[in-house]
Amino acid sequence: MENVPEFFRSPDFTKFRRQAEKLGYLVTWDILNAADYGVPQKRRRGFVMGVRGARPALPRPNGRRATVRTAIGDLPLKPDGSNLHFGRNPTPISVKRYKCIPPGGNRFDLMRKRPDLTPQCWLNKPTGSTD
Repeated sequence: MENVPEFFRSPDFTKFRRQAEKLGYLVTWDILNAADYGVPQKRRRGFVMGVRGARPALPRPNGRRATVRTAIGDLPLKPDGSNLHFGRNPTPISVKRYKCIPPGGNRFDLMRKRPDLTPQCWLNKPTGSTD
């Protein structure tokens, strides 16, 4: 199972783990970063693995690091039928939002600087992911 890292601190995780163990699963869990496995994104996610009859082991980092350029830099700029990909075409309000977020910033910068441009769903959820 994969979830947000905060899941491990929740009563739901404790309940989940205990129930899995009652059913005979040996359970292990940890927070893994996609960047440690060759994915061109720093993304921490919580992983849980349960196995009956053996101690499960989550994968170890492979030591490869990737950038977006190394991952997709060889794609043609225009689709050629075999490499279909689409760029984003942001709306004018999205462009305004982008301009409010400094390099390395996130949605909380937008919420602080321009709540009037912030989507209502973000205003309703003042914690969590920063995508």
